[in-house]
Amino acid sequence: MHGRGTQTWISGNKYIGDFINGTITGQGTFTWSNGTTYEGDFKDGKKHGHGTQKWANGDKYIGDWANGHRTGQGTYTWFNGDEYIGDWVNDKMHGQGTKTWIDGRKYIGEWVNGNRHGRGKMSYSNGTINEGLWRDNVFTSN
Repeated sequence: MHGRGTQTWISGNKYIGDFINGTITGQGTFTWSNGTTYEGDFKDGKKHGHGTQKWANGDKYIGDWANGHRTGQGTYTWFNGDEYIGDWVNDKMHGQGTKTWIDGRKYIGEWVNGNRHGRGKMSYSNGTINEGLWRDNVFTSN
């Protein structure tokens, strides 16, 4: 297949979008049988470029993808309202970013492999602020 088309799998997964020589490449929408959807750029059958994924549980990610993984800049919103805006590497918060929790906590700073790690500032709803060095989600010093 070459051009725009639809492919449906026995599993119930479905893709509507661009193909190049039978490979999902270009713009399209992939819907998994569990209700999760991805709309955006594809390259060689993988999410690659910019796109939006909405999981069946209500989580949502809008941002950059590379080789099927959240990599680059993006915003992840959890179903409960928590939100992270910042850098991603291989599906993990990694680099500079801000996470806001619905209970009023907010962390602005460095992330490594999904953890608060490096310089950062955590504000709590009661007014407490921890600013300084973090290691594996633990505040170590200011």
